[in-house]
Amino acid sequence: MTSCQECVTKETWAKVTNCRWCPFDQRCHTVGALVTNPCSSEIHIKHESDCPDRPPVHGSYDEQEAYQQLLLSTVAYADEPVKCWTNINRIRSDVDFELDLVSFIANKCEGQFFDYKECAVLVALSHSNRAIFVSFRGTYELTQFIEQSLSTLFKPKLKLGDGHVQEYFLDAYSKLSPCLSSKMEYLMSQYPNYTVKFSGHSLGGALASIAAFKFIQEGRLSKDEVTLYTYGMPRVGDKLYAAEHDRRVDSSFRLVNYKDCIPHFPMCRVSCSAQGETGPYHHRTEVFYDTSDMQLESNYTICQSNEDVDCSHKYQGPTATFWHINSCIHHHQTYFGIRVGEYCNQLFGESPNMSSIIDIRSADGCYILNI
Repeated sequence: MTSCQECVTKETWAKVTNCRWCPFDQRCHTVGALVTNPCSSEIHIKHESDCPDRPPVHGSYDEQEAYQQLLLSTVAYADEPVKCWTNINRIRSDVDFELDLVSFIANKCEGQFFDYKECAVLVALSHSNRAIFVSFRGTYELTQFIEQSLSTLFKPKLKLGDGHVQEYFLDAYSKLSPCLSSKMEYLMSQYPNYTVKFSGHSLGGALASIAAFKFIQEGRLSKDEVTLYTYGMPRVGDKLYAAEHDRRVDSSFRLVNYKDCIPHFPMCRVSCSAQGETGPYHHRTEVFYDTSDMQLESNYTICQSNEDVDCSHKYQGPTATFWHINSCIHHHQTYFGIRVGEYCNQLFGESPNMSSIIDIRSADGCYILNI
């Protein structure tokens, strides 16, 4: 059975109700199929009138665009973003666009247990691409990663749309949101026909996921104006958030490099494919690079379901993660052969402390460096 309409009009084996369509795996399920059906009752499509007019469009993956947005994600880690981008343009012939305006926005992501570096987002304008780039900084320090992990274990999720997301991610986004929104409102009003491209590595991917979702949910952008590329992104929210994200954000791509284990945290409570699973769950679309040396033009798989057992899942699980921790760290840090968080420092040496280069502080607490 290949369509939602066919599925929901067919009787189940029990002949007391019709089959149900699951948008996560795009498959038809009968009553009682708990283990193989990832959709909960709230997510199932049960009536023909609720079926989409056409199968969901999840965009078209563009590896060159994914690569170039990864380079911007490396710049988001830099304390001197313009200097980093200038050096990237100087040494890399595979960068084919210029940045015409750059703003670097940061705010303290204060934790309950540790003190660590700011959360940050790079906002860049490119007339040659007719695009506004929004790239979030990922996890910068070990203490920040520990804080995220503790928050995931001990704090409740927060409501976002139909579902819930991890408290740490939404709180970090909220710290950046006022200044980011102000900057974006100005740029979108000046360049209303430009595409907005969200991206981020690790934690930055989680923040980019929330940003793309909220800008569409709040009506500031349409789904046709948004692309989302993330790299080694952890699970952001639950199944209801994933389902709504899938409906709202068409061009959304989660790149996973080989044995990178961070995309498998926080872990599903029971089984990611079980109907009763109410824990963390990924939105679409995983792009899986099944090679130990991921490079541009390496083979990849566009995964068919949100938590596809034939993609990165085959290398994961508590035991696999423990025994392959070095591989996990290496493949999380390195995408397209680039060590994302360290790349800018490798280009021009150790970065200065952020406080030495920020010269503007807004009234709402964000640090803004306009260049």
